[in-house]
Amino acid sequence: MTRKDYRLIASVMEGSKPTCGYHVSCDTCKRWLWQWRKTTRLLSLALGEDNDRFDSDKFLQACGEDNIA
Repeated sequence: MTRKDYRLIASVMEGSKPTCGYHVSCDTCKRWLWQWRKTTRLLSLALGEDNDRFDSDKFLQACGEDNIA
C-alpha cells in the first residue's frame, strides 16, 4: 500500500466518526464512539503489520482520534 492509500483510509475513518458521542451522554452514542475507536485501532494494528514503516500514531490522528494513549 502507498501513503496515498493510508490517507484515503484515514479520511474515510474520520468521516465515519460518530459526532453525537461528544455531545450526548446516552449509552447508544457512547457505544458508537467506542466501536469506532476500536475499529480505527484494529485497522491501525493491521496496517502496521503490513508495513514496518507505518506510523500508527500519525494514522490515528489522521482518523480523528483525540487521545491516542
